[in-house]
Amino acid sequence: MLDGSSLLGECSLLGSTLSICGKAESEVASCLLTHEVEVEKLVIAKLQEVLDNDIPSINKLKKQLSKLTLDMDSAKARHVNATRHSIPTPGNAKVDSIREELDDATSKVIQCKDVLAEEMFSLLAKEHDLSLCVLDLVKSRADYHRKVLVTLEGVIPSMEKVIQNHSTKPIYEIGRAHV
Repeated sequence: MLDGSSLLGECSLLGSTLSICGKAESEVASCLLTHEVEVEKLVIAKLQEVLDNDIPSINKLKKQLSKLTLDMDSAKARHVNATRHSIPTPGNAKVDSIREELDDATSKVIQCKDVLAEEMFSLLAKEHDLSLCVLDLVKSRADYHRKVLVTLEGVIPSMEKVIQNHSTKPIYEIGRAHV
C-alpha cells in the first residue's frame, strides 16, 4: 500500500488514503512480529521441550514395559510348563533356571513400571506450569488484538477526515452508494 501511495502521490485522494492505511498496516505487522516473538519465548519453547523430551520418553517406556511384560508372561508360561512336566525333586536345575528367568523378568517389569510412573508423575508436576503457558498464550493474543484494534480504530477517523476534506468529490452523482 505504501508503494501504491508513493506512485499516486500524496496529492491524490487514493494516494493519501493508501499512505495512511499502509502506515497502519506496517504498525499492525510490527505488533504481529512482537506478538510472535513473545509467544515463542513464553509458550512454544516450554511446550516444545515437553513434546521433545517428556512425551517421547514416556512413550518409549510404555513400549519397553509392554515388551518386558510379554517376556515375563513367556517366562511364566515356561515355568508353569516346566514345573508341570518335571519330577518334583528339590534342586531340579532346569526348573530352578527357568524360575530365575521368571524372577529376573518380573524384576525388570517392576523396575520399568517404577521408572514409567516416575516419568509420568514428573510430567504431571509440570501440568500447572504448562497450563500457565497456555494462559500466557491467550493473554498475549488478547493483548495483540487490542493493540491492533487501537491502531485500526485510530486510522479510521484520519482516513475519513482526509476523504471528507479532499478537494475532489464524486461527479455526476456517481458515488459510493451507486457503485
